[in-house]
Amino acid sequence: MNASPGTGGLSGKRVLVVGASGHGTGTATAVAVKRLGGQVILAARSARGLAAAMEVVGEPAETVEFDMTDPDAAEAAIASAGDLDHVAITADPGRPGPFLEQPIAEAHGKFEKFWGQFHVARSSAPRLRPGGSIVFCSSIAAVAPARTGAVLSAANAAINGLTLALARELAPLRVNAVAPSYMVSDDTPAAERREAEAWARDALPVGRPTHPEETAAAIVFLMMQPTTTAVILPIDGGLRVA
Repeated sequence: MNASPGTGGLSGKRVLVVGASGHGTGTATAVAVKRLGGQVILAARSARGLAAAMEVVGEPAETVEFDMTDPDAAEAAIASAGDLDHVAITADPGRPGPFLEQPIAEAHGKFEKFWGQFHVARSSAPRLRPGGSIVFCSSIAAVAPARTGAVLSAANAAINGLTLALARELAPLRVNAVAPSYMVSDDTPAAERREAEAWARDALPVGRPTHPEETAAAIVFLMMQPTTTAVILPIDGGLRVA
């Protein structure tokens, strides 16, 4: 279903949502922004992903295609978007892998999530208007790692550290992050969804995985709170205390 225009805390604000592809957190964030009256710019690394997101978000919305792990591509694409009020950088939380057996290239690849968000923040921060904000996407794995999640935990902890440091360095620009746990969406394969739901029933106090719309609601909340900065907001179903 397409998002309908609305009014509210983001009325008239230009919001860049990076990672808006398919039915994940980026697309859900764009829908939430539009419902609050914001002007959305969707960004993803493929035209196919953007087209899938646009089917959900609907017009009016701008799109820009780039790979956020390429700093030059990020700079050019974000410059073309013009002045912005908020930036949400969404990314897959990632999957764990055993420390001793994991190939080095695969371990390095888990840090692409950090460097991609770094590049987007670096290019967008000078273009954010007063009152603006950046919202990163980390993972609860940074503070509650899986048994084989050492590298994944380190990559997401780097995002948390970047969030806190930039909240000081870029002030009064606000910088926050969300830290979701295992999420399932309409794009999640059926077998993987069943596995996630079975795990969550046993492992999480809330008894189910997180959905993209719930993480998106947290991202929009952080955008709209004018005195909220340096916050890493868990969206983990209680995993930290499980």
